[in-house]
Amino acid sequence: AYNFGGFGGRIAIISPSNEILWDYKYSDEINLAHHDLEMLPNGNILFIAWEKKLPTDLILAGYNGDDEYIYAEKLIEINPNTKEIEWEWNSWDHLIQDADPNAKDFGVVSDKPERINLNYIDYLKEGSYNGDIFNAYGLEYDEKKDVIYLSVNFFSEVWVIDHSTTIIEAQSSTGGNFNRGGDLIYRFGNPAAYNNVEGERILFHNHHPNLVPDSNNILIFANGIPLLDPHSVVYELELPDSFELKPERNNELNVIWKFSDPDLF
Repeated sequence: AYNFGGFGGRIAIISPSNEILWDYKYSDEINLAHHDLEMLPNGNILFIAWEKKLPTDLILAGYNGDDEYIYAEKLIEINPNTKEIEWEWNSWDHLIQDADPNAKDFGVVSDKPERINLNYIDYLKEGSYNGDIFNAYGLEYDEKKDVIYLSVNFFSEVWVIDHSTTIIEAQSSTGGNFNRGGDLIYRFGNPAAYNNVEGERILFHNHHPNLVPDSNNILIFANGIPLLDPHSVVYELELPDSFELKPERNNELNVIWKFSDPDLF
């Protein structure tokens, strides 16, 4: 059961005359497509999906929250002609946690910014996660760099993922153009998500990232958060020339432009 919004499970191409030209379902007891997708230059379709993790998975991973189930985020690329999965990335392969030394991926969170803190909780968030601890909301593909920008709502940051990897490399920490495998090659918006004391948080419940044509900038919409400042903000941020994600360093982006209004929320 999915007790939160954004689920879909079905992708279709529909003509202006309402004819279904292509139809694909990604929905079962464990997996469910949700929120966003993009057609890639090679004709394949890239989409976000949840993968349900069971209580035994959570124990092995060192999860210390109250949720009985966790819904890991993953990216799936399918060939629409064959409906075969040609590339896949799963957040569960790139975790770190500092709660259980006997569980997987135990370590110092701030030392591994390329890893995702399984037990991160935003103290400003209202309400329950219902197991949807990441809540990825949108993606953008960068053809020039062959990377994906994934907007992660409940972490209030954007993850940058190397798309040049093989499926096997995407499960590891090596390979691909950046030789980081499927580990995050960059992230921005909320340094607290990886216990970084450097840099200022600017994103609160962000949504779809959009690359600005003919520039090195990216647009992103941040909902805002009632407990702190109930205003949504549109940001234009300057991406780094190279993705060098370092611990104990300000990895946040320069704000080129922003827009908000007291009535925008």
